[in-house]
Amino acid sequence: MKQGRALPEVLMELQRQNAAKQDYIAPAQSFHLSEDGQTFGITHQNTGVQEVFGTTDLFHRQVGSALNIPAKYYDLMRLQKPDLLAENVNAWFADRDQSYMIRSMDYGSGRVARALLSDRYRRIDTWRWRQLCFRCLPGRKKWRSFPAR
Repeated sequence: MKQGRALPEVLMELQRQNAAKQDYIAPAQSFHLSEDGQTFGITHQNTGVQEVFGTTDLFHRQVGSALNIPAKYYDLMRLQKPDLLAENVNAWFADRDQSYMIRSMDYGSGRVARALLSDRYRRIDTWRWRQLCFRCLPGRKKWRSFPAR
């Protein structure tokens, strides 16, 4: 039988994830996919500072969908011609007048862009919901030292 995690361990992981996540809203013209096809950047328009991220499969799927690049062609470029993928993605982002939200997470080996969403995406801080649910658990007084945020 598969063994689950102990409650304190789960709570510590949730706290780590809450601290490691970050969202960025920026215009598409500030986005850049590197020639390796795996490194994504956002250049701050005011300062010129660049935020750099690794990427996930879901992120790539959402980029292709947002830019109307067929998934089969996107995947082919990603596997065989990442420089061509970067050229296509960067050219299409440069022509976009809209902004997007990039959701990122640091999984321990650097920041990763995990989602590309509309800038109108309604963000809900699940941390507060988790805290409310935590209060309903039996034996919660033993874990009272868990920091609220």
